[in-house]
Amino acid sequence: MVLTPEFTAAADPDVSFDGTTIVFAGKRTARASWQVWTMKADGSHKTQLTRGPGQHVAPVFAGARFYLDDPQPTPQIIFAASTPDFGSFALYGTDVQGAVIRRLTFSPQSDFSPAILPTGQVVFSSWQHNEDGGEPDSTMALLTVNIDGTDFMPFYGNHAPPRYKDMPAVAPQEDRVYFIESDRLRWLGGGSLAYVSWRQPFHSHVTLTGKADASGLFHSPTPLPDGGLLTSYRRPDSVFAVYRIDPA
Repeated sequence: MVLTPEFTAAADPDVSFDGTTIVFAGKRTARASWQVWTMKADGSHKTQLTRGPGQHVAPVFAGARFYLDDPQPTPQIIFAASTPDFGSFALYGTDVQGAVIRRLTFSPQSDFSPAILPTGQVVFSSWQHNEDGGEPDSTMALLTVNIDGTDFMPFYGNHAPPRYKDMPAVAPQEDRVYFIESDRLRWLGGGSLAYVSWRQPFHSHVTLTGKADASGLFHSPTPLPDGGLLTSYRRPDSVFAVYRIDPA
């Protein structure tokens, strides 16, 4: 069943905690920019939340934000959006109606791929500029930030190889944050499948699969409630398909 037949493209779905609502990135026409939308689980009642310039992608349901002058906590959706001036991505937060949008990260380069930790913090991928002239000029590390934009902190991988870490995904029943790691960037993305403990991310790194390219490329890990894992995967001589794997 196609839930978005009226869209030219739709991606990055995330289901609300009560299972009734889906937030996603969508393009109504080929020339339109990516915007954040919500809809009911059956595809009805589609509502556009963002309308600004740039591309708005990778939305996820988060916890409730609360400032001292708020009458009550406000449930949040976190997403990545490109800035129209520089083209880099930053993380933003909005209420579930899209009424108020706040920028959360202000990195010199891009922040993207947000996921929500059991602590309520946002873990995400971030480009990190490297001042070492003998090394490539950037890496990708995993960082965290609160949903109100405070406590911007390292999570894993700023100095640990391989150079690129992306697509963090939090296991709902385990102490794990899965992600994709790689020595080089590829057009469609992908690399080896790895994880760290969200309780001790700097001392728990495990690579589950062999070296990228030789053993195939993994992409978009999605933990399941029963402890299993869905992931896109392609062998060196094939295209991406969806697989269910046993993380053990």
